[in-house]
Amino acid sequence: MTYDQYIAEIQSLSLMQRGQGAFGEYRGYPLYCIFSGRVQAKAVTVEVSVEGKRQTKFMRELNRSIKGLGSAAFKTSDGSVIQIQVKAADSFAVPFRQVMDRLAETAVSYGVTPPSVCPLCHRSGCDGWALLKGGYRPVHKACLEQVRDSVRASAQRNMAEGSYLTGILGGLAGGLVATIPCLLTILLLERIYALLVWLIPMGAAFGYQKCNGKRSRAAGPILIVLSIVSMFLMEYVFFVVQWSAAYGWGVGEALLTTLPFMLDPTFWIAVVQSSVTELLFLALGIAVSWKTLTSTAADEVSGVDACMETYQPRVPENAGFEDRQKEGISDGA
Repeated sequence: MTYDQYIAEIQSLSLMQRGQGAFGEYRGYPLYCIFSGRVQAKAVTVEVSVEGKRQTKFMRELNRSIKGLGSAAFKTSDGSVIQIQVKAADSFAVPFRQVMDRLAETAVSYGVTPPSVCPLCHRSGCDGWALLKGGYRPVHKACLEQVRDSVRASAQRNMAEGSYLTGILGGLAGGLVATIPCLLTILLLERIYALLVWLIPMGAAFGYQKCNGKRSRAAGPILIVLSIVSMFLMEYVFFVVQWSAAYGWGVGEALLTTLPFMLDPTFWIAVVQSSVTELLFLALGIAVSWKTLTSTAADEVSGVDACMETYQPRVPENAGFEDRQKEGISDGA
């Protein structure tokens, strides 16, 4: 199926298009469709939001009922979003309707229903849907607007009052605190768990934000440098503890004796050579925390604005044909 054909069929289903994605509802279930290709695709991903207990038996039965049309799996750990790969080699609208009809029929037997609670205020009575928290969900427009206003105010305040200096101090403190689990395993268990090093970037990011660090494009590189510095300071602390234990020195004496080593390049070369594994896990931690490390105040505002763009008002079930057409929702969806 070509992209142009996909767009035409999306429109026939009265779904709201945003790029390669489309939003809407079918038989009460809010959903998000994604075209799995640029020009042509053999499948379309449909993410359906549901409410009810996550059940393996339900998913097994759903896959049995849509066999030949696609395959389904839980997208979220709580089972609130079901991801379905709908086969669409020649058409999308027909298999889409078949899959959604069978999902709705299967769901009845397992107590799975369309979601009814706003994920922002956790109350019912939602007046629309929006893409947030990993799925297309029912929401109150007032809740969305409140979040948008809060994020914008926070971003403006951060850009006006945020400080790189306090952020750096907080990030370094957070990074050092995150090294404690790794140090404790080395000192108490006499084993090196390099995997714990991946916590350092998260600690640095947390400390940077808590100390009102300015969240601009420069924050990402700063946090990466702080993470590396924190890891090497951890290695230095471990080095001091080793000397203190070996020669029976107090902490102060050990620090005074070892401080000159910090000015010796050969010392740091040796530290780097002995920390290859830790550096690899630090890189893993940076990769895992990349979005947090590089996120800016402007990115947060853009994110909430993008969420607002996916909002669609909910039309009451007893609305007349003209009202439903005005909202862009057909009787079949």
